[in-house]
Amino acid sequence: MDHSLVPCAGMERLRVDQAVRGSSHRRRHLPVCGIVGLAVVLAADAHDANSPAFRNGRLTLPSIERPLGAVLAEIGTLLGAEIRISAAAAASPVLPTVSNLPIETALARLLDRFSYSIDWRRDWREGAVVWRPTVIRVGTTGATTASEADPRTVSDAAWPPDDEMRLFAAVTNAVRDLGAAVAAAMELAQRGSPSTVDRLFDGLAHVAPGVEFDHLARAATSQMRGTAAGPVVAAYALSAERDDLRAAAIEAAARLADGELLASLEAAHAERLGSDSYRRVLEIVRRATSPCAQPVLERWADEAFSDPASARALAALQGLASVGRAPTTDALFDRLARAPPSARRCIEDAILATAPTAEALAALRFAAEGSRTSAGVDARLLAVESLARFPDSETLALFRRIAAGDGPPKLRRRCADHVRRLTGGP
Repeated sequence: MDHSLVPCAGMERLRVDQAVRGSSHRRRHLPVCGIVGLAVVLAADAHDANSPAFRNGRLTLPSIERPLGAVLAEIGTLLGAEIRISAAAAASPVLPTVSNLPIETALARLLDRFSYSIDWRRDWREGAVVWRPTVIRVGTTGATTASEADPRTVSDAAWPPDDEMRLFAAVTNAVRDLGAAVAAAMELAQRGSPSTVDRLFDGLAHVAPGVEFDHLARAATSQMRGTAAGPVVAAYALSAERDDLRAAAIEAAARLADGELLASLEAAHAERLGSDSYRRVLEIVRRATSPCAQPVLERWADEAFSDPASARALAALQGLASVGRAPTTDALFDRLARAPPSARRCIEDAILATAPTAEALAALRFAAEGSRTSAGVDARLLAVESLARFPDSETLALFRRIAAGDGPPKLRRRCADHVRRLTGGP
């Protein structure tokens, strides 16, 4: 891997003898527990009316009265999601009316009588970014927050080389034991030093495209934290020829890149605006998730006021939506309030694409209620539409309050429409 594409200190890559990369076709073993939500487990093609199914983002459940806990256990298996449910809610009988519904509609309809919240994770499928539930809480409180420990505090010397060699070998031999490879990929990603992450992606490059690679890539990118290894994964994102390896590296770089790295990447490739490398840089900008990237994203987003077609401005607006924090959500609404007509559409699109983090959803509810002084009817409608993509009990309660209140008729009708669609009610 040529790391000259990004500013990065020199690193030595661990090399493993080709013998440890040999293929074997022994039975593949996946961990039964301990790794939650690494893959979506699809239902078998053959199923009867009494079998649950999840295909193409749509859920079907048998219409049989059962305890909610049993129904959610099935959903958790289908989606690869963790279920947290109170004893009282688990024992409550439900009669699902869920037939080939989008997952957000299906969950809202099933859980309408309960207090619930959902954690969503960004994923990629055939080159497209999708969101899927990772934790579904019913009758419980408290959102899970991923640790943001900065890998810059981790020293390479703290990890025995022999131990790292073992983990690297496990990754490259995924076909032999996928469960061990997934665990090794997660541990290497968590260690987070530049050289360790470099070795991890070198290992991924030696795994053939397919199911094994998809599991490993999702496991690795889900554990990326901090900023220290950002230049390393950015180098893979810019130079990888394989589509799956490039997608994984772009996702990892988007998680790790702070404003300084984004600015240096953009400056290094800005002279070739139509090149593949510049398009990949903009994809990292669009998917950014680090709050440290906000100042640079805001500066580039303001270019939309003078040039609504600016590729950098459009990517930065999407990046603000992708970070999914209260300050970035507020920044989008502030720009909407003062944008000229020519720039409003791109800002509206960014608001509609806001990442469904707990912070962003709270900021969207604040705007939908009209609590923001700059939130006119159009801004409140945008907030409502964005919220409707990822409903929970708090959002449904807000929609009902607005629909039953004395606010603008257009807003009341739209909230009422969403309540009917999501819950199946009159």
